[in-house]
Amino acid sequence: MERPLKILRLGEASVSHRDVARVARGELPVVLSDEGPWRERMRRTRQAVDERAAGPDPFYGVNTGFGASCVNPVSVAFGLELAQNLVRFHGCGVGPPFGREEGRAVLVARLAQLAAGGSGIRLSTLEAMVRLLAEDIVPCIPELGSVGASGDLTPMSYVAAVLGGDREVIFRGRICPAREALAAVGLPPIELGPRSPCRS
Repeated sequence: MERPLKILRLGEASVSHRDVARVARGELPVVLSDEGPWRERMRRTRQAVDERAAGPDPFYGVNTGFGASCVNPVSVAFGLELAQNLVRFHGCGVGPPFGREEGRAVLVARLAQLAAGGSGIRLSTLEAMVRLLAEDIVPCIPELGSVGASGDLTPMSYVAAVLGGDREVIFRGRICPAREALAAVGLPPIELGPRSPCRS
């Protein structure tokens, strides 16, 4: 019989639905792998995104619009504004928010996917997501409403917004502004940047 993990090290092994459930209940702490090869792979994929973003060629969603607007170039000067507007645009969920455990499950599932290393996300962003779990800061994500082929753009917009200090969270038994909760644990809001549209 498989022995239960005492700590979930993302980047070292696959994550099972049992792992997700235990993290959601607060029974299994989460950390990022400290293995050199994994961190180097994350660094290289991030470097590839940065280099492509700095180049002249179209880079979907980084220096172009989205969807049918992908033929429209976007100046590097407006890159941050483009990312912020994308998050705001998809914040259109409806219905009651997921509960604490469901929100934590969303966080760890996305962390596991990003830790696979194919998206070019910054390690600092993953570290901030791990801090959300450690401090039990849970994004308020509406139960209904999404867009896109993956079906997760709206729920993930709420996670991204919280990382940037926007929208609301469940924290210490109540709903409060995300910026208030982040400040309470000394976690500065992150600044959005380019990320590869490729999925792991």
